[in-house]
Amino acid sequence: MIRGVKELKPDEEISHTECEFWKWLSRKAQNLSLYQNFEELGRWYEKIHDIAKQVVTLH
Repeated sequence: MIRGVKELKPDEEISHTECEFWKWLSRKAQNLSLYQNFEELGRWYEKIHDIAKQVVTLH
C-alpha cells in the first residue's frame, strides 16, 4: 500500500499514462507545450512511475 491510497502487487502495471496527473497533463498539453521543459516533464514523470514500480517490487 502506498500512502494508504491503493494496494499494489509487484505484477501490476503502474502506467504513467493511466494516472490522474497524466490525464490532466494530457488535457493541458496544447497550452503547456509552449514551455520549453514540457517534454522533459513527461520523461521525468515516466521515470517516477518506473521508480514506484521498483518500490512496490522491493516492498
